[in-house]
Amino acid sequence: MQKVFEEGESSERSAHPVHRALGNLKVLRGMIGARQGDDRVVWDLLARPVELVWRTMLAEAAQQVQGVWEAMIPGLTGLTPGLQAAKIIEFANGPAAPLLDRSRDRYVVRRFLGEAAPLSPVFVDFISRIRWMPPDRLDKIEPPRLILTSS
Repeated sequence: MQKVFEEGESSERSAHPVHRALGNLKVLRGMIGARQGDDRVVWDLLARPVELVWRTMLAEAAQQVQGVWEAMIPGLTGLTPGLQAAKIIEFANGPAAPLLDRSRDRYVVRRFLGEAAPLSPVFVDFISRIRWMPPDRLDKIEPPRLILTSS
C-alpha cells in the first residue's frame, strides 16, 4: 500500500494494481468519452470494483495499525508522561505514518484516490495535541484504546 502513496497520480504504467486499474480506466474514458448522462452509470460500474478493493485495502491497513497500537499501549504504563508522549509520536511517525499527513501543526487523515483510512477523529486530535504539548504540561496521558471509526 505504501507504493500507492509514493506513486502519486495513477496511470496505466503504475506499479500497483489498483493504481494501474484506475489509470487504465482513465485511458479508456479518454478514448470512449467522459461521464455524460446515461454513460455515467457505466463508468460508475466499471470503477466500483477498483474503489471497493481500495477501500478494503485501507480498512485492512488501518486494522493492522490498530493492532500495533493495542500492542504498544501496555508498554506505556509506568513511563513518565514525556516518554509516553515520545512513544505516541513515534507511533504516529512510524506505523501510522502512511495513513496520516501533517497539515500545519496538526495530523490529518491522508486522503488518496478519493478515500481516507478509517482513523478516528478522536485519535487524530489526540496525537495532534500530544505532539505540541510541552513536556512540563503533560500530567497524565490517557490514550484512546480504539483508533478506528466503526464502519
